[in-house]
Amino acid sequence: MPTAVGGQSGEVLERHLLNLLTYVLYWITNAAAKGLNSVIQALKDAARGFRNYRSRILSSAGSSPVISAVS
Repeated sequence: MPTAVGGQSGEVLERHLLNLLTYVLYWITNAAAKGLNSVIQALKDAARGFRNYRSRILSSAGSSPVISAVS
């Protein structure tokens, strides 16, 4: 098995053992939350220069049911 930098693979595995076991048992990750956060950040970045970013988000969303429910 390849070792981590400096041969510390045992320490790395020990430090993350609980997280690894949780993933193996439940197959749950935070990928969906990170994906949603990425979309929100992209919308906020696109809104730079507007007086408030909410108006830019609403104008770009059109008739999105998610945005309509929030506003």
